[in-house]
Amino acid sequence: MNLTIPGLCFLTSSNPLKFNTDGFDTLFKPMSNNPCIPENVLVLTNIHIETLQLRSVNGISLFDHLDLNNDFAIPEIYNGSQNLGGKSILILMLNGWGDTILIQPALRAFYEKGASSEEPPNITLGCNWIHNFPYPNVPFIQNVRPNILTLKELEKFDLLVNLIPINHKKSLDKSMKDLCLDILKLNGETQNIPAPSIAPDLNRVARIQPVFDRLRESTGKKLCYVNWKSRFVHKNAPPQLFFEIVEALSDQYQAVLFKDAPVAKIMQKEIDA
Repeated sequence: MNLTIPGLCFLTSSNPLKFNTDGFDTLFKPMSNNPCIPENVLVLTNIHIETLQLRSVNGISLFDHLDLNNDFAIPEIYNGSQNLGGKSILILMLNGWGDTILIQPALRAFYEKGASSEEPPNITLGCNWIHNFPYPNVPFIQNVRPNILTLKELEKFDLLVNLIPINHKKSLDKSMKDLCLDILKLNGETQNIPAPSIAPDLNRVARIQPVFDRLRESTGKKLCYVNWKSRFVHKNAPPQLFFEIVEALSDQYQAVLFKDAPVAKIMQKEIDA
């Protein structure tokens, strides 16, 4: 049996590995000389491979497909025809925080499609956000886990939904939510999809609230919060575009740029230039 999943890669290693996802460590310790057993094969995205530069690490072998025994229980790749009721479903995604928020309505609609059966589906999101998942405890997502897993862990699911491809698409007429609905085979259905909602950590909000208040007071303007740089180069907008937006809104709004410290230093150089 040949296992090929678009956007995903299979990894074996003779050395222990550790991956960090939002402060959550995925430990991979090969315990056998046989690299083909499920515990010794990692499933991760091609983007992980490039971002972490895994091709240059000694002891690592990468495969686009695997030849498995016919008795190996791999999950079905979701194609829209399967009954979701009562199924254990893994949705693999590689989204930033903003995209995770934007596609929330599509994930809710997907669950509701399955929940219309007698037994609702059990949905696990394999994503980048474990501790900082933007909509925790919602009824349509039962579990959140890192998007790097072993083949043995993958084997536990009935269905696999691969949302990785939406990170490679760029569309002028489709939003992230629409692209997600396409993959979830919900784009042709008439439905009332509410806007996304989030549950921010109120303690963290309280810590930065005084900064916002000072900015409003010192500028006398409303604040426009901007998240500029993406991890995916094809989604980055040129600095000139943001300056045009800032200038157009400058009568009423003060632009505030958010980013982690290392990236912020790079961006500040571009702004100064």
